[in-house]
Amino acid sequence: MTFRIPKIKSCCCFTLATGSKIIGFFQLLLFVTGLALSIHFRGNFHRAINVLQILVRETIFLEIGVLAFMLLSGAFKRDYVLVFPWILFQSIMMLIMLVSLVGNIAYLGLMDTRNHNMEVEFFISIYFFVTVLVVYNFYRDLRDQRPSEGI
Repeated sequence: MTFRIPKIKSCCCFTLATGSKIIGFFQLLLFVTGLALSIHFRGNFHRAINVLQILVRETIFLEIGVLAFMLLSGAFKRDYVLVFPWILFQSIMMLIMLVSLVGNIAYLGLMDTRNHNMEVEFFISIYFFVTVLVVYNFYRDLRDQRPSEGI
């Protein structure tokens, strides 16, 4: 039995190309907002762990920005090679979120209501799944439309 990613033709009444562009613009907005907030609330941290957390957070926001720009470039130029790194990065982030969610469930249990980390991680995981599904189907359409290059 093989796992096949389902084929979809549209994203919320938009074409896959338009849906991918909307996702790319949303990711650019996330990049600008996240990086600006991270720099604004940086403060004067003297402990090494706080500096490391800031460095990791800002690096992730920069990666999101660069890959969102690549996704938008690939969507506007209709070049599937530029779209694939975004799919790979988002898939890795989705896997990390799912492992974190399972870890929270195992550690805290399902009935711990002191904070809402599990609910937030669940909705973020759904966001990652839907966006990867839309952009992957757009990538598959671009790849299939490209004529095979012979020697």
